Amino acid sequence: MDILKFALIIVVTLFLSNVLKDIKPEFYRIPIFILSLYIFGNCVEMLQSGIDSLSNLIYLKNNFEYIAIFLKLLFISFTTDFLISLSDDDGNSALSGTIALFGRISMIAIVMPYALKLFSVIKEESLYGIS
Repeated sequence: MDILKFALIIVVTLFLSNVLKDIKPEFYRIPIFILSLYIFGNCVEMLQSGIDSLSNLIYLKNNFEYIAIFLKLLFISFTTDFLISLSDDDGNSALSGTIALFGRISMIAIVMPYALKLFSVIKEESLYGIS
């Protein structure tokens, strides 16, 4: 999922929640609940894609991919931190926990294939006694 699209959905939902709080206070939690379900669904989808990528490990050929991965992780980290702060300031601590979960799972999904490759190399070296 594109993190900018995700950020835009969260900002619009928080705005809608604040507008509903002024108009109909009993309904202002409904957009937050729907957004939480949406985030949970995307987390499940990302976990599924991470599990699928475990079976299709891609061997890296150059070091520029590592820089791209680092920049993706950095961008996700800063964006989720901003969104967590935004929802905490708005008074939605439950939503900020859900956003934090989404950020962590998306980072794990990006790093998982490379971590598994690293673990397989370490295992091969320990099996054959290469030092």
